[in-house]
Amino acid sequence: MRISIDATGLGGPKTGTSVYLIEILSRWSRNTSINHEFTIFASEKAVSLCSEAELDHRFRFVRAPNNRHIRVIWQQLMMPWHIRRLDIDVHWGTAFVLPVASQRPMAVTIHDLTFQLFPEVHERLKRFYFPAIMQRSVAKAQAVFAVSRTTEADLKRIIPESKGKTTVTLLAARKLGSDSAGSPRPMQLR
Repeated sequence: MRISIDATGLGGPKTGTSVYLIEILSRWSRNTSINHEFTIFASEKAVSLCSEAELDHRFRFVRAPNNRHIRVIWQQLMMPWHIRRLDIDVHWGTAFVLPVASQRPMAVTIHDLTFQLFPEVHERLKRFYFPAIMQRSVAKAQAVFAVSRTTEADLKRIIPESKGKTTVTLLAARKLGSDSAGSPRPMQLR
């Protein structure tokens, strides 16, 4: 199967969304039983962040613009063209957004709905763009991944199209361990 992944939003400070995607890519790369081909849409900065995942030959990159205003347009105009050109079987929008013009099966991850719930903490562009594109992306997606039960409940309340196609995929720590006595050790972060 050919799977495309939108990593265009990565590239600034390493946030929870970046950690989420890099950890998943790292696990997939280490699992040699996964026989899929992955195309990652990423800016130069995002490619640099993804290098932490130590990706193997199954992963390749298609460069996206670094400028976020141009990227918004690129996601909606150029990404669908690349998805069709590369004969992608399924596309995964890892952070709120899908290329809504694409006709391929798609899944989207919704991390939270703060753009709607707490618009005052977001800059003007995000307050208007993300609620609209999330609504369209959730409606278009065949599968929606919510990273918490709270996000799932918010989705059901704010974007009713999410009902019946949302799966909660809880986040986890990067590393947990235990000592020889079996009691948990503190979480180790990189």
